Amino acid sequence: MTGDVNSAMGGLEAARGLLLETTNPYGNLVAVVEDDGETTYLYLHHAERREWGMRALWVANHTPSSDSPENATALGKPPQMATMSTRSPGGTSHFDAGDLEAVWTVEGDGVLLLNRGELLAALVPSADEACPGYSRDALGTTRWAWEMTDDARAMAGLLLADARATWRHWTGASADGAWRTVQESRLAHVESRLGKHAAYFKTTGDRFPPLGLARFDLEAVAGISIFATVGMSALPMPHIARELPDAAPFRRVEIAVACEGEPSWATNVLAWLARFPWTEYTWVGERHTILAPTAHATWFPPDQSAILLTSSPPADNGVAAPALDGLVDASGDPITYLWALPITMDERKVAQLSGSLTLLERLPSRGKSFVFRE
Repeated sequence: MTGDVNSAMGGLEAARGLLLETTNPYGNLVAVVEDDGETTYLYLHHAERREWGMRALWVANHTPSSDSPENATALGKPPQMATMSTRSPGGTSHFDAGDLEAVWTVEGDGVLLLNRGELLAALVPSADEACPGYSRDALGTTRWAWEMTDDARAMAGLLLADARATWRHWTGASADGAWRTVQESRLAHVESRLGKHAAYFKTTGDRFPPLGLARFDLEAVAGISIFATVGMSALPMPHIARELPDAAPFRRVEIAVACEGEPSWATNVLAWLARFPWTEYTWVGERHTILAPTAHATWFPPDQSAILLTSSPPADNGVAAPALDGLVDASGDPITYLWALPITMDERKVAQLSGSLTLLERLPSRGKSFVFRE
């Protein structure tokens, strides 16, 4: 919808303020669309963490633009787009809240804004201070928005199609069946290596995705339990595609931990790790170390401060860790099973200074294996 703002919807007295607010399926990021009478912006912020900051993407001017939009910032207003950087220097009409739709990207840290089904703006997962995102009305590249070029539109179109298909699959009428399929395939795979699971726990309540944990007994060593995530691999981890040219072999993981008995920390740590990529918007993989959240260190393994992830952990008194590889997701992506090894702060420093491979090689001399013993 474009046109002179003074001839549409009653000029500046048209609808303004909060037009849309929505939380992503993971429950941690919030998208807001606001019209202050002069501009409309799309904002993205964390639901709880203020340190996450705020991303802002200009969507449209609703009054004639000027050549010095920076002045608005000094007045505490969102800046207008300059005349030379907008397709509609005279301003566009205000948007009707009922016409707007926000579609979250699969990673949950990007939003595609549509107006009556037309792509209006794309705050893509890779948006940053250099490129805040793409807007239909923008021209060129500015601090507030980049032009929606043919390439940008094509990229956003792919994100949109992928997002619609994913959310339809996981949150639509067939969602329960989709989750059962994942649960059954993951459990059946691990059971083919470890035998029938001894216990199953749902770890996320009503939060998305509906992850679970299963406990198995290690037949080769009496008194040893193996806990494994169930369903973490249902969705690809965020950010990995930005760092690896071919992310498909690495973007889906499940995590296991072996320990004596059935300590409560095992389920707590796995529940935390299972959601870690989506709470921190990162990815985890071979030989990554993850520092314990200090606020919750009481539920961590005794005297340990971090987790080392690896698919090739040290043997335990000559007994190798069970091989859990070989599972393939319905998407065609291989699923990597990573063992979670609790490590001390000093051991993490070794990994930071000399590399995680060096730490792995030293763990047996420190009395550590894939089985954590208190």
